[in-house]
Amino acid sequence: MILLALVWFGFLIALRVKQNEWQSNNPQRKDAEDYFKIVNARAFGEKINEDSLKITVLMFNLEVVGGDAYNVIIGDPAYENMFVADYMANGTSRSIEVNLQRNPYVTGKEEKGFPVTISVLCDEAEGDILIYLGTDDIISLG
Repeated sequence: MILLALVWFGFLIALRVKQNEWQSNNPQRKDAEDYFKIVNARAFGEKINEDSLKITVLMFNLEVVGGDAYNVIIGDPAYENMFVADYMANGTSRSIEVNLQRNPYVTGKEEKGFPVTISVLCDEAEGDILIYLGTDDIISLG
């Protein structure tokens, strides 16, 4: 019984050492809002009514502000084209165009404008970035 307890205790210590080793090699990702900046956002869309908008194409510049970014992915599998980059250097930006024809993004107007959430993932950061489109940022389709 004592031998079994010692083996179990040794297993728990080894597990804890491995967990600490994994955490030091894979630090927690930073928040995408702190690591990236979205500028010059605009969209093709159509008004559903005065307070609602259906976006079919979203365009913006993604700028890296928190350090170099590796394996950058914008969007999710519902998008017809996700943006993927192997590497983006700190201080650089890329033009992004997200096609939402098959799965339009519907948003309701708020005080700041029409809110749009953009999902960003890379080795260093992950999360959603909330931006607001003003009426001047929308190219009307109808």
